[in-house]
Amino acid sequence: MRGANILNINGNNFDSTTTPLLFSANNETALITNNMGLDNIAPTQASAASVALPVTAKVIITGTTTISTLVGTWSNRQVTILPTGALPFTTGGNICNALTAAADVPVHALWDAGRNCWHLK
Repeated sequence: MRGANILNINGNNFDSTTTPLLFSANNETALITNNMGLDNIAPTQASAASVALPVTAKVIITGTTTISTLVGTWSNRQVTILPTGALPFTTGGNICNALTAAADVPVHALWDAGRNCWHLK
């Protein structure tokens, strides 16, 4: 499709982005097609004191560095964290409850906007 005022977003993979598409319509025609669904992607992040979560519902976290902050929040956001090794989470950042995850055992994280912290189990 060719012509003026057309925005074509095609063939994207959102596996490591914390802000997906940002677009302000201004009388343009937007075509958004053939993009990988976020529920099909589980990007990999390295453990650190602060981990920026991509917009996906699942994330694989490698390493064993203790995590105290998970960045990338919105009201009632839920993320499944898949650790590749023993992975400790601690309070002091924005984690509500301390937890040590076992390798290959999913961790369910729920953002609590009222308390401004992640509940983990």
